[in-house]
Amino acid sequence: MTVGAMRTGYASIRQGNRRREASFWSEGRRLLTALSVGVLLVVFALLYVWSNHRAVAIGYRITELERERMSLLDMNHELKVELANLNSLSRLDRVAREKLSLAPPRPDQVVVME
Repeated sequence: MTVGAMRTGYASIRQGNRRREASFWSEGRRLLTALSVGVLLVVFALLYVWSNHRAVAIGYRITELERERMSLLDMNHELKVELANLNSLSRLDRVAREKLSLAPPRPDQVVVME
């Protein structure tokens, strides 16, 4: 390298009998290419991390919703059992006799319509 090449930081290129300094743009293209490749790698890495994060978050949400679904199914079963108990004839007869003081009609209270 010549003193001039050391000062500017660019390598000298010998072309024929003349020496000339390497152009800024030739060095810049290499730098731009390296930066572009680096930026693309970073973008792909971030997309990979983001997609994995989304997959894990969706997995947690699915697990939470399955747990909630099972809880609601259990509650539904309990409510159906309670409804069956409330609608049973023996319970209705007991409530009518004990709480409402009702009794079967006496024969003189029954009028048959023809």
